[in-house]
Amino acid sequence: VDTGAGDGELLLVLAEALRQNGLPPVTMIAVEFNEVARSVAAHRLAEAGARHLAIRGDIGAPDAIAEALSTHGIDMADACHVSKSVIHNRSVTGEAEAVRDPVFEASLAVHLDQQARPLTAARMAGDLVEHFRRWLPWTRRHGMITIEAHSVDPKLVARAAATPILSMEITHGLSLQHLVEPAFHRRAAALAGFRSLAMRDLQTGHVGAPLMTCDHLLPI
Repeated sequence: VDTGAGDGELLLVLAEALRQNGLPPVTMIAVEFNEVARSVAAHRLAEAGARHLAIRGDIGAPDAIAEALSTHGIDMADACHVSKSVIHNRSVTGEAEAVRDPVFEASLAVHLDQQARPLTAARMAGDLVEHFRRWLPWTRRHGMITIEAHSVDPKLVARAAATPILSMEITHGLSLQHLVEPAFHRRAAALAGFRSLAMRDLQTGHVGAPLMTCDHLLPI
């Protein structure tokens, strides 16, 4: 199950990886809020001959996704859940209880809610911890794989004027997406009750810090 599947690219890559490694095919489920993207994902998966399903869903509402899947006879707890660059695109209300931790207090990112009102790092952390907790019941069997973009120390961004990193940070901020640092992301997952089976930092060559991470998380 890819929540925030967009045009289905990640599911197509996973289906091909299964094929190349001689593994049996599995049902590829695209969960996508945007109707146009969801339709494109379904079309591409059908063209590739992948066994698939495309449904409407939101990364912030896993219980609703589970209910939608149950109407197709699918137990969401049986799935391996993946997401790419969508956790930071969830809706943040700012109502979550603040969570204080040295990792969060060290954050240099700009934190805003969906009305572009400033949030403390502790409030943003509380929202992210709550987000991960909502996914705990559905990921106990196979876990969840997150691929996420991250905020970067402004001093490093300033030294990388020839790269698109600054524009990425600005466009994410103006579109009310919620980039945090890799350590912030991983600490929130840990406080929510996940452990990391595997992790990888990605795109570290631009400024000497990861712009993206990939983690396979499993409830403790």
